[in-house]
This record gives sequence, structure tokens and C-alpha cells, in this order.
Amino acid sequence: MNPRVRTIWAKELTDFVRDWRTLLAIILVPLLAMPLLLWILPMVIEGEIEEREEINVVVEIQTETNQTAPRGLLNQFENQHITIGTSTISENISSNISDPGEDRMRIRGGDVDAILRIQLVNADNEDVWRYSIIHDSRRESSIEAWNRVDGLVNAWSLTMTTARLEGVGLDVNATLEPVRRASGSELTDVADVGERSGRIFSLFVPFFVTLWTATLAIQPSIDMTAGERERQTLEALLATPATRKELLVGKWLAVSTIAAAGVITQFAGLGIAIAVLTRGTTMFTAPSLSLTSMALLFVALLTFSVLIVAVELAIAMKAKSVREAGALLTPITVLMIAPVAIAQFLNLDSIATLWHVAPIVNLLIAMRELLLDRVHVTHVTLWLSSSLFHAGIAVWYAARQFGREDLVESIS
Repeated sequence: MNPRVRTIWAKELTDFVRDWRTLLAIILVPLLAMPLLLWILPMVIEGEIEEREEINVVVEIQTETNQTAPRGLLNQFENQHITIGTSTISENISSNISDPGEDRMRIRGGDVDAILRIQLVNADNEDVWRYSIIHDSRRESSIEAWNRVDGLVNAWSLTMTTARLEGVGLDVNATLEPVRRASGSELTDVADVGERSGRIFSLFVPFFVTLWTATLAIQPSIDMTAGERERQTLEALLATPATRKELLVGKWLAVSTIAAAGVITQFAGLGIAIAVLTRGTTMFTAPSLSLTSMALLFVALLTFSVLIVAVELAIAMKAKSVREAGALLTPITVLMIAPVAIAQFLNLDSIATLWHVAPIVNLLIAMRELLLDRVHVTHVTLWLSSSLFHAGIAVWYAARQFGREDLVESIS
């Protein structure tokens, strides 16, 4: 490595990591992010589900004037944390019980969480019931009431179906399930546990890695460019024997090192989370990746770092103050959501060639494929060559910004 570049690299890293809060952001936060995500989130979701199940909801059962709610249905509502009221269906909506009608405001106002309307109709000399559940999807208690009532009505329907089949001497299981899946169906998947885990990881790892890399590189990019201009120390640095190119490479290496450290600690946190989650179970494990896939995954991350760091350094160098640089770079994180979202929903089995050369999206697709241990020579050639081309443009643009003569102008 060029001695001047190495000196600039070491100087920038030393200046940036002197603050303990920087080390906290680079090491501790990404190290804990994945474990917290994989541990805390399921616990919170499970707690919310349990809390919902304990909520007491108010449900009103409406029937026609000359009808009463079936005893079998009412039995289903026992011990379900449901307070039941009864009333009759309004005559003006009797022909369409799905119309909220006058009950709309009662549901919206929270007087009742859900209204179950049920009608008895005759079909081929058999009693047939039809129902509708009026609810408000804006309120959690109303959603919970809808879920419970719908499940209880379906359970009552199954009970009636079973009784009628047994009444005519039919075997319930054979009638309701004439086609059944053979036992041992879990063995039909030719993908092993590690490969199935790779698919799960391919759905969220590229998302977090790319967003975290882009976010983590923002602060050092600002500090090493606009920050130096604001502190008026850039002029002294430009007065050294180092060329503008060496200055760019040294700062780029420093920012890339910081971003890489964050990605590495994030993967370490992911490894810790996997180790705990897979303890004592064979249902989930680390992805099964070949050495080629792992090497190419590293290349994809490295190429992405080159691209994003060069872009952020160039944009930050255009700013004359830290505030201006922050205003210019903050939208990058938001804009990154678009390619991430596109890459997450693309079908890898029938993907168009265009996506393998699209900036950012191609690297995200590459990460997904490599986490699935898919190494397609054509795909690798496309995303690697196009990404190097994009990175070259980004570095060229950054070099132009570092070569401007107004870098040492007063910021006042």
C-alpha cells in the first residue's frame, strides 16, 4: 500500500474512533441488533397474542324477529372471554345482512366490538344458516372479536356437518377428507435443513446488511469531508505531499473499514442469535453454503461497500458544513428502501437479465442467490461486471469532487 495512503487511512481512523460513542455505534449496536431482533421480537409478538386472547370483547348476536340463536352456537361462546348481547335484525337490512346499516355508528363508537347476524333459510328441506360479522378493522378489540366469532361459527358449522353425516350413516373422516396427505410428507423436500435456513436468511439478511452499511458509512463520510471543511483542517491536509487521489483513497479506506467493522459485528450478532435459537433443535440451523458462495458473498458485500462509500464521500464533499452534508446524505437511507424492496420480491427462478445489471438491486439479488447456495456463472458475471462498472463511476465522481479547487474556500 502507498505509504501516504496508509498514513491518511490510519489518521482518519484514529480521529474517528477516539470518541467512545463511535465504538459503541460500530461494535455494540450491530452486535446486539440481530439477537434483539430474533429474540425480543418473537417474545413481544407472543406476549401480544396472549394478551389479545385474554381481552374480554362485547359481541351482539342478531337474529330475525321470529328466530332465536341456536343453542349449539351459544354453547360455542362459553368460556371465550366474550360478553354476549342479543337483538333482532332491522327489517330494512333483512335482505342483506352484510349491510352495517344503523349499527355502523355503534361499531365505530365502540359500544359493541362485533355484531353477529345470523339467518335461518330453508334449502332442500334442510335448515341452512347464513351469517355476517359486522366489525371495525381500525380497533384491535373489534378485530379480535371478529376472529373469535368467525372461528366459533366455523366450529359450530363443523359440529352440525358431523352430526348430519353420522345421521345418514356416513363416515365423517372419509367424507370430509377423501384425499389425504401421506405420512412422512416432511421427507419429500429434497432441500436439507441448512438449505431451507439459507432461504429464510436470504429474505432478510441482504435487507439489514445493505441498510446498515449505507447508514453506518454516513457519519464517517460527513466527518472526514464536510466536518474537516467546517473545522478548517482540510486545507492543512491538502498542503501535505499527498495527492488528491491519495487523499480520496485514504479516506475511502477509512470509511470502508468502519462500515466493514459494522457488517462483521452484525454477522457476529447473527451468529450468536442462531447459536441460541438452534440449541437443542434440528428444525433450524445455519445456512449450508459452499466456499465459492461464501467467497462471492464477500465480494458482493465488498463491491457494495465500494459503491456506497464512494457515493457518500462524493456527496458529503460537495457540502460546506456538517448540517448540509447530513441533509444531503440522510435521504440515501430512505432511497435504499426502494431497491431493497424490489430485490426482496423478485422471483429468483424466472428473473429477467435486466435485474442482474441494475445498480444496487443486482447486488441484493446476488446476496439472495448466494445465501441459497446458487452459483450461476452467467449471473455472477453480470452482477459482478456491472457492479464494478457502477463502482468505477462512483469512484470517478468522488475523485472529481476531491479534485475541485474550491475545497478550501471559507465556509462563512
